[in-house]
Amino acid sequence: MVVLPFELERKIFEVAVLLHPECALQLVLVAHYIREWVEPEIYRVLRTGGGRVIPPIYQGDYKDENYPHRPKELDVPRLQRFGPHVRHAMLQDCSLREIIVVLQHCTNLKNVAIWGSYDRSEALAQSVIASLEALPYLRKLSIQPQDFFPDDDLPFPFDIPMFRNITHLDIITFTNLSQWWSKISSLRKLSHLSMTPNFATGFVDAILSACPSLQKLMFMGGSHYAKVLPHSDKRLIYVDFLSDLGLWEESVRNGEDYWITAEKTRYTPAFVNVA
Repeated sequence: MVVLPFELERKIFEVAVLLHPECALQLVLVAHYIREWVEPEIYRVLRTGGGRVIPPIYQGDYKDENYPHRPKELDVPRLQRFGPHVRHAMLQDCSLREIIVVLQHCTNLKNVAIWGSYDRSEALAQSVIASLEALPYLRKLSIQPQDFFPDDDLPFPFDIPMFRNITHLDIITFTNLSQWWSKISSLRKLSHLSMTPNFATGFVDAILSACPSLQKLMFMGGSHYAKVLPHSDKRLIYVDFLSDLGLWEESVRNGEDYWITAEKTRYTPAFVNVA
């Protein structure tokens, strides 16, 4: 019988889980030491939404697409044990209360997407913000502003500590009012900004000027918006809509995140697909 070197054996199992995460729960049953290798990878990416929760963070089974808002209980002991392994979290179809609990236990998160929530209140929204602010490694954030600040008539508070260390920001569904963006210059570390297009005169130039560290400003909508919002600045890119749960999960598991995908599928201001 051939005995593989210990480190090679470990690498094989780690790569197997990376390429086939659906097999991870079976691999942990092979041996105790293999379980110790595999479990961190199982929980590296957390995704909820669309009737699918991976890895399981609720008590019992939760795959009911017809009743996504039915009462469900988080498995807090599981989160306490494996939360520190989580690096990327997509939280969709969650209550704000659940989001708070997840963020409080997943203290090493680098990348968070919160796409829609319910059970909203100002107090709960402030608790989510406080939980995000407490994450020391958080650099990438994708949010729907209405989950936290429903008043579109006021400038969005980009100057709060939640955004202090954010380098990659994705804003989903926002107002076209330019004053909403008036505090964007507070984000001194922001290098990548994604949004749906704004048609206000001079808006693109204002954003690029307000964010001197910005490397990419991404407009969702692909070639259509490249035609109606042409601009010569090479930092501006146009992509098709990427707000897809499956694409988000696949990209973070494969190490090619949202922004790398955007670079490969963008449209230039000359309306040429440069994949």
